[in-house]
Amino acid sequence: MSMRHRTIVASGLVIAVLALRSPAGAQPARTASDFGAQGTAKVICSALFVSGRDLDEALRNSAPTYAPREDLEALRSGSSVPGRPRIEVDRGAMEVAITVDGFTGRARHHGDQGCVIIPPGADEVFFEPLTLRTTLPDANSQPWPMGDASSGKPWPLGVDRAAVERATELAFPDGGLTASFVVLYRGEIIAERYGEGADKDTQLESWSMGKSLTATLFGLLVKDGHFDLDEPAPVPLWHEDPEDPRGNVLSKT
Repeated sequence: MSMRHRTIVASGLVIAVLALRSPAGAQPARTASDFGAQGTAKVICSALFVSGRDLDEALRNSAPTYAPREDLEALRSGSSVPGRPRIEVDRGAMEVAITVDGFTGRARHHGDQGCVIIPPGADEVFFEPLTLRTTLPDANSQPWPMGDASSGKPWPLGVDRAAVERATELAFPDGGLTASFVVLYRGEIIAERYGEGADKDTQLESWSMGKSLTATLFGLLVKDGHFDLDEPAPVPLWHEDPEDPRGNVLSKT
């Protein structure tokens, strides 16, 4: 499987209920800024310790999803401005902490599980991190989509190459946040370009693509008989308390 595939599928497969359970007496995230602190910590942690990106670049290109411009500037400056967020990066522990209005959101790198939000009051996640080993052939030995080797096929007839090149240029405007751009035509890559600090092997955020991929992968598990659409959703935490209404949520919802 190609690195492009490994990157996206890994993002879609890691389904973890991490912030739903907190230690006794812990103050959970409650406000939009609390969740924003946790989300920003997670995204920056992944950028640094999964993708190997630069902190300033990650704050410019990934954090804007969660942080207003003035908060982003405070994070990038590293200053302790009253009322503005503060970032702390512990490279030894591979952890990022974002503090906003007295609430600290933390995320830590956990090997092949990537970066995970640490619930307030806890110092570890509630699962046993696993080491994943692939049994797939070397990506360079196979053409796309199973690998990264070039198929060697000529440019497809009937496709305006100049138009494709112009479209590729337009995907990277000055000040834009595009990290990668790939054009497929009849199963072949005909255009490919990457943004600052990225290449075909860079693991990037999947954002909402993860939901579509997860749904597709779950559909395959249903097809293979591992789950039934009319069974309760397989989230153990929802079934610990018989009064928890989430226990009635079906897989097909």
